[in-house]
Amino acid sequence: MKRAIPTILALLSLAGAAPCLADEVVWKADAMSCVPTSATASAGNYVTTAGRVKFARGAVGTLSFICPFDPSDLRFGGRFQLEALVRNREDFASLYPTVKAQLRAVRESDGAVLNVLLTDRQDPATIFSTFRRLYSRDALIAWSDDYTYYVQVTLQRSRIDRIGGVEQIPSLLSVALVE
Repeated sequence: MKRAIPTILALLSLAGAAPCLADEVVWKADAMSCVPTSATASAGNYVTTAGRVKFARGAVGTLSFICPFDPSDLRFGGRFQLEALVRNREDFASLYPTVKAQLRAVRESDGAVLNVLLTDRQDPATIFSTFRRLYSRDALIAWSDDYTYYVQVTLQRSRIDRIGGVEQIPSLLSVALVE
């Protein structure tokens, strides 16, 4: 038997527990190290600056970037949550779902893509911070060598918001897995 667990992983609901600053970061990628998807690259509606990826001034649409992820260094028995650090709007309006990160897996036997974790919560402790932390409610507790993993980050913008005449541009600084 190649593996004891027939599925890619097991998820454990943490009832919305937010990662805290004391959590250990076990993997991290700054947004500029991620590669734009072909649709994002051909649209040319993004810029990279100071480690971040964001929309170009006046641009709307969807930006998607792929970050390589290797679970081989993860400690067996850990509970790992996905988090993203995003630039806050000056009016502290919600950034979810305009910015999200997903841990995804490709089954090597047939190429099927599975969604593993999604940043579906905002850390209330960072609501008035320059950067907001988005995190996954669920945690990765097991993984399989039969899959290739990656993190996909997506920013969506359907309109141009201005506060005091200044364009508000959502941006992503980093994605991480924390224990």
